[in-house]
Amino acid sequence: MFFLTTISFVTAGDINSQDGSVESLTINQAVNIAKEQLFIKEEVEGINGLSWTDDEAYKIIVYVESEEYIKNVPSTIAGYETEVKVIGQVWALGTKQLSKSKPIDMMYGPRWQYRNPICGGLAIGTNIYLNYYGTLCVVTEPDSQVTNPENYILSCAHVLAQRKRGVHVTRPYSKVKVYQPAILQGGLHKIGYLKDYVKLNYYNISRPNNIDAAIAVLYDYQDAEYNAVLGNNDKTTYQIKYSCVTPPASPDVFIRKSGATTGVKYSWITDKHANLKVCYYALNQTEILWAWFEDVILVYQSKHNLFVDAGDSGSFVDYPDGGNSFVGIAFAGSDDVAVVCKSSYIISELGLNKKAKSRSLNAIPLFEKILDRFPLFEKILNL
Repeated sequence: MFFLTTISFVTAGDINSQDGSVESLTINQAVNIAKEQLFIKEEVEGINGLSWTDDEAYKIIVYVESEEYIKNVPSTIAGYETEVKVIGQVWALGTKQLSKSKPIDMMYGPRWQYRNPICGGLAIGTNIYLNYYGTLCVVTEPDSQVTNPENYILSCAHVLAQRKRGVHVTRPYSKVKVYQPAILQGGLHKIGYLKDYVKLNYYNISRPNNIDAAIAVLYDYQDAEYNAVLGNNDKTTYQIKYSCVTPPASPDVFIRKSGATTGVKYSWITDKHANLKVCYYALNQTEILWAWFEDVILVYQSKHNLFVDAGDSGSFVDYPDGGNSFVGIAFAGSDDVAVVCKSSYIISELGLNKKAKSRSLNAIPLFEKILDRFPLFEKILNL
């Protein structure tokens, strides 16, 4: 259950700015002070995120993993009242199954089978990390204004660019082949190869992440439905737009996602600008590999009505009432929230706009061909 309380009764003490002045602090400055005190100077147990309310009477939202950690949160931070929300421990999808009520068993479902033409919402994997799968977000339409245009497959970095737990692949990226469905699911069809990704920063709150995303190049021989995502009946598709949007956080405003595990689901946004610790792997019984994300979207879900689950990493999230506009990519979640990285960061950081696509990404293949021909260079350059 999503648990919320305003904790004016907590006696853990206030956190103030260094000079003692709180009147002039904006809510963003206060959230930064909270991050410094609760996560950087002293990692307070059980606290896993921060945000703020959007009403005029600003409050700092502090996310915790369970109710037992509410006592660790100060009643005010830099002069702003705090509000606690219990959201559970948040994990990257695919690294931990969220629902324990029933096992994931879609081996013979249409989203886990080869589909030609391919589209968003299907299961994919790579030849590098075999016991893993995620979701093909969407296949972008080729740019007619570019010589030898490439079609791109969009998904998560931890789906397409992972060599082993918490370790990214190195160049040449073209050695990472994308399969649909994943080899884990018996996939035999290579549909493309890794092109680029945004490297995740682990264990470092001072270097926050905004997205978990990667792109691959679709092979010429593979047919695709461009800008299309598999619909509710797992047969037909719906068209999406790349206009970036973050809808209001309201139970009356619905967003939609199409994932390889849970299919098409609708829910609503609970936070438009959360800062959050996302767990990626349990390295041993006591150590968890985690990454800090800022300005991500939180979406309501519950144990018995999941918006996302393991294998849904990379799902396209859109706003149906906004013309199927691009909200972002689902990549993490808990029993209480799903986490979506924003479309605006994905478009800008991966260069999916036409100008960046023709300018910055077409220079990579020659370098990869050199490394393919002379693999010793990769070791020398430590790539």
